[in-house]
Amino acid sequence: MDLELKRIRVRKDTTDGLLRLHNRLICHTAEFTPKCLEIGRYEVKMQLDTSQKSVHLLIIRSNGRKAVGELIAGNGVFKVRSGSIIVGDNVTWGLCIHSERRFNELTELFVECVKRNEKIFLEII
Repeated sequence: MDLELKRIRVRKDTTDGLLRLHNRLICHTAEFTPKCLEIGRYEVKMQLDTSQKSVHLLIIRSNGRKAVGELIAGNGVFKVRSGSIIVGDNVTWGLCIHSERRFNELTELFVECVKRNEKIFLEII
């Protein structure tokens, strides 16, 4: 599966984007500009944390093994870790709503890919 993140509004502190699958909008995104990932292609892996009963959508360089970021649920971008991309519905610069709902929808989509042994890639443009 190939996802595309198109950054549509870049300011000194916030970056807003559109996450698409086959030209179909999945959700909006928000990032903290000083901590944004570089433009490029990444692999996304789903990791289950059984101790906390949570799911992590880790972003990994195509040629690496270490996570450089994560797709997350959240609202504002100012307290996120480096490389984090908030998913949701855009309200204003750097702010998303319905984030947990969009994250869960994205997780369900990823579960289907994992069942089919399909790799998930994220192209940031």
